[in-house]
Amino acid sequence: PGPRSVSPGLSGCIPAGAGLENKGIYQQAGASGASGVALRDMTGDGLVDLVQLYDTQVQIYSGFGSGEGSFFGSITLNIPTGTGNSLAIADFDKNGRPDVVVGLGGTNQFAVFLQTAPSVFAPPVSWAAGTQVLGLATGDFNGDTNPDVVVIGQVPNALSEVTGRGDGTFNGFTPIPVGGASLSAVVAADLNGDAFTDVAYAQGPQLGLLRGSAGMLQAAGSIPLPAPAFSLAVGDLDNDGVNDLAAVSQSPNSVQLELNRSNFSFVPGVNVPLTSTGGRAAIAELTGDSFKDLVVATQDNVLTEFRGTGGGGLASFFSTTLFATPGSITTGDFNTDGNADVVVGENLVNQFPTLELWAARRPIPAGTDTYSFVAPANTQMFFLDRGPAGIAWDAELYSRGAAGTNTATFPLLSTLRPGRPSPAGQFVHWSPNLMIAANPANASIDNFSNSRLRLDAETSMSFLPKYRR
Repeated sequence: PGPRSVSPGLSGCIPAGAGLENKGIYQQAGASGASGVALRDMTGDGLVDLVQLYDTQVQIYSGFGSGEGSFFGSITLNIPTGTGNSLAIADFDKNGRPDVVVGLGGTNQFAVFLQTAPSVFAPPVSWAAGTQVLGLATGDFNGDTNPDVVVIGQVPNALSEVTGRGDGTFNGFTPIPVGGASLSAVVAADLNGDAFTDVAYAQGPQLGLLRGSAGMLQAAGSIPLPAPAFSLAVGDLDNDGVNDLAAVSQSPNSVQLELNRSNFSFVPGVNVPLTSTGGRAAIAELTGDSFKDLVVATQDNVLTEFRGTGGGGLASFFSTTLFATPGSITTGDFNTDGNADVVVGENLVNQFPTLELWAARRPIPAGTDTYSFVAPANTQMFFLDRGPAGIAWDAELYSRGAAGTNTATFPLLSTLRPGRPSPAGQFVHWSPNLMIAANPANASIDNFSNSRLRLDAETSMSFLPKYRR
């Protein structure tokens, strides 16, 4: 579906050439209950990998770097006990390799999987959380450079801090009195610019704030909300250099922005109506204008993108239908094009849990792009394969080429052939491909063998496009 307005009173200005593009789904046979998702370079190869938590296991899918958000294989981490209900990534033993921490629902524990070598994880070790785990987050709360864990759960001990020792082990949990009802969501980020990680948690119709300090987390006030929050997101929505908060509520279904004026002083921002309950939200720069945007997945299987306009404003922007009911959401650059993308973890009744990938589309920039590559000895020609989305593919003969180093420079606002501009509002695919002429004496764009050579890490295989700008 194309862009549509989702909130009266918000700006309706929708720039051409943007939104989210579906890049497919991943399903895990034999699993159930998608409870968390993360994007992170887990293996140190410079490519973003996909991490998903199911009820009883974690799957890590390796990034392929094709430019299309492709992933292959998987590493399976089996959860020792209980049901996994929350996921975070941090380097707990400080060996330069990200580790995995999972909240064990139905228990008072969390489990840590240490990555001891590239793609090799030690058996999980469980640690006392001090509360029946409903969620967790990580950060350096006490400033000792070691990743710590904060856990939320049920009363009476609804929040605990567990400090890391930097070697993959942890000190005992410290209960933090918060009073009142059980907690429903938690996020960790620096909220006052002092380099300590701080914490915000949802508890009924308010947000509680905890300040990171050299000792332990300290109470830093609370923020009233118009309704109890279901989930939270954190990011700088008003472009002032400090992180703001977005609280997704139900009854009524909405997102309430809380704009950070530094030193834990927040003022209410815009309240954005949603189409349904149970929203999961994330904040990232998705549209290429340097302002952070808000993306929300709701229980009516709708994914909605709100464009940040600076100063804490949001513009109704884009919405689309999801494959199944969302349970988690994250952002990151899964297709290596330099832009943040969106991944939604979903559950379909009586079927396998699903990951649905959505690439952020950007307006096509002006200028040129240059590729240099080394062609093999039997090269007769190479060409640039480009085409506008939804219209047709075409190929432009760039040069007859030669063995050795070749350089191709071409406009980003591409022509399919000289003097032939792309249709207005379309997205130009382009992927330089090197192909071997089947008959060198009669080289043409229609006369190639089926052997295609991947030019470099920036190009795609076969006819898959590298970018949709």
